Amino acid sequence: MDPEKTTGYRDQELLLNALIAFLAKHVNRSEHIIRGMIKQSISQWASEHNSSLKEIKIKDEEDRLRFVSEIIDIFLEKIKHIIESKMQREKLKKNALLIYEQWKRTKRDESSE
Repeated sequence: MDPEKTTGYRDQELLLNALIAFLAKHVNRSEHIIRGMIKQSISQWASEHNSSLKEIKIKDEEDRLRFVSEIIDIFLEKIKHIIESKMQREKLKKNALLIYEQWKRTKRDESSE
């Protein structure tokens, strides 16, 4: 796992922290375990796309949403043995994407100040 590919800008790390806190509560695992699994998911995504977390920032909104969704999908695949219900995993994904949407609004509000 290459830290250069899995570490984002400060605002991206804030998003990851929010996702990690949410997922840790719902998956019933420690934040450290979830952080590791998220970083593994980002690493896997980065190697598949020859990209990095920081490079997502320069993409257009449609690509960013797709990339975030793909990373969440990789994570959900990793927890399939913990949360066996596909419906529950889909609900987790939907809520994770809502956190992403809220983060985007907050980020835009901060940049306009």
